[in-house]
Amino acid sequence: MNPARPHVLVSRAIFPEIIDRLAQHFDVEANQADELWPRDEFIRRLQGKAGVFTTGVERIDADVLKACPGLKICANMAVGYNNFDV
Repeated sequence: MNPARPHVLVSRAIFPEIIDRLAQHFDVEANQADELWPRDEFIRRLQGKAGVFTTGVERIDADVLKACPGLKICANMAVGYNNFDV
């Protein structure tokens, strides 16, 4: 990982072409296995990340933001935004 580039987490599988485009600008950790992580694992993986791409099932709330103070952007790839409580 390049410390000069922001680190982002992609929480579920997305098209590899999108991962490739993101990787041009960010260090990407992607869940291409498409496994739903338990909440504590999701928060652990968010540590040190500047951004996260969620799919609607991962809840972003005050506890997540408190545990991940470096998180600057949360992008939701889903219909609706009920999983965001900020």
